[in-house]
Parts: sequence; C-alpha cells; structure tokens
Amino acid sequence: MKARQTVQGDPKKDSDAEHPAAATFVSAVARKDVAGAVAALTVMAGVCEADPDCVPFQVGATWEESVWQKNLQAARKKLTGLCRSGADSRAPRIAGFHNATGMGKTHGLLVAGKLLGAERSLYLTYNLDQDLSFDHANPRVAVLLRVLLRSIGIGNTRMSSRLSHHADILKTLDVEDLLECVAVHLAGTVASKTASDALDTTDIFIGLDEIRKLLDDASTNRRVLVASTLGQIAHRLHEKGVSCTVVVSALTQSSFRTLSEREIYLLHQSPGDRKAIDVIMNQLLPDATPWQRAIVEACAGTWLFGKIQAS
Repeated sequence: MKARQTVQGDPKKDSDAEHPAAATFVSAVARKDVAGAVAALTVMAGVCEADPDCVPFQVGATWEESVWQKNLQAARKKLTGLCRSGADSRAPRIAGFHNATGMGKTHGLLVAGKLLGAERSLYLTYNLDQDLSFDHANPRVAVLLRVLLRSIGIGNTRMSSRLSHHADILKTLDVEDLLECVAVHLAGTVASKTASDALDTTDIFIGLDEIRKLLDDASTNRRVLVASTLGQIAHRLHEKGVSCTVVVSALTQSSFRTLSEREIYLLHQSPGDRKAIDVIMNQLLPDATPWQRAIVEACAGTWLFGKIQAS
C-alpha cells in the first residue's frame, strides 16, 4: 500500500487565514498605514461592549484633590520641560505613583486626566485577574497594543482576551513600527497641538495601573521594558508637538525602573487621615449617626477603600 503523503502547510499563511483582521493590521503597521491599521484593529477587537472595569466605582470627590492636582501639575511641568530642552538624555519621561493597597492609586489615575485638563485620558490596568500571557511573552508590543486599543474604546478586560487570541500573528509586529503607529494615531486624536514653550498643558494623559502585576523572571525584566516603552510614547508625541503625561502606579517603589536606568519622577500622595472619613461618608452616608460613623472608622482605619466598603 502506498504510504499517505503529508503536506506541511505554511504556518504564516495558516495564521493569516485564521486571523485575517490581525494579519491586515500587522501588514498596515509595517507599511506605516496608520488609518488602515486602526481600521483593522477595530475589526479585530470586535464589537465594543461596555466594560465597567474601565471606570470602576468611585465616590464623587477625591481625597485631598487640590494636593493631588498640584503634584500632577508639578510632575507635568518637570517632565515636559526636561523632554523639550533635550539637555539631559537620561532625564525622566514618565512619573511613578506608589501607595499602599486601597489607598487611592486607581482613583488617582482615573481623575488625573481631568485634573490636568487633558483632551484625551487613557486608563490601562494589569489588575482584574486578566490573562497576561501575551504581555509576559511580548511586554513592549503588548503595552503599545493596549494603548492603541484603549484609544479606540476597547476595555481592559476585553483586550487581554483579544491579544491572547491573536497572539501568534501579533507577536510578529516590529516594535519601532508599532511605536510610530501609536504616536501618529494618538497625535491625530487631539484637536490642537501644545505651544512649544507651554509647560502647563496636557493634550494626552496615559495612566497605567499596577505595573507590578507583570512578573519578571531571570531573563526578562518586563516592568522595565513597559516603563521604557511608555516613556518612548511620551517622547514621540512631544516631538510631534503633543503634550503627553504618563503615570504608572505600583504598590512598591522598586517596580519603577527603565531599560536604560533612566530616572522615573516620583509622585506622592499622603495617606488618608481622620478627615478622609468625612469626605467619603458625607457622600455615601450623609445621614449616618455618630455610632454608624464610629463603626465605619473602626472597621476601616486609615484604609480609604476600606472606608468606602464599610460605608
């Protein structure tokens, strides 16, 4: 009997056939066809379903909002000034914000764009028990894709599944091509460019929550790669006359490093004190009795999120 002959297919063609939108996206990025890339990415991502995790529950006011705003404005002025002067090639390009669990990191990032008067504000997170397998395997490509996906309205939890589904073809993207695609696209989404001498304007704000969720191993420092890539986005946008402020959050300061050991500007926010209970309970339980307030404070202590939960 004649043995059956097995024909080996072309893996790339097989992948392209299974993921046509992803293949079109990769091809458009390589050709520097930004409009075509964004159109293909929109098809690849599918119908944009509401993602409540992109706008978590918040109380109406921010604890020490004016202080947080001043800290953000100081960071913007410092980072923008250093970027535009070009005097120090090792100067920081992004800011890092660390605080204890439940002490306002997520809320701080969610309101930062508004407090800075940004025209576009993109909130990304590695929280919410997402599948981060693609991010771990391709940290630079993944964070660039996350920024692009958020810019077209795709939620954080939804995008992780799309990245994993199209992983085989998306991992072939060239980082430099994708970086330029992201910068050109973002620059095109703001109505006006910042004056070259202005240090008090933010056109685009990018906040990345809990970078520490990216686990490092002996061969790859993923947090470093992501922080460096976000700094490159900010730098490219500044070159195009668009002011971009980037803030990453983490539980510990040790998570803040870049590939070239470039400094990261550190942001600080004071922990909640006894006055924080008034800010929260006046919104959630305005008619609370002294006894009820005492119970909430006893249960939560200085933990801001705990006060909200207890209320």
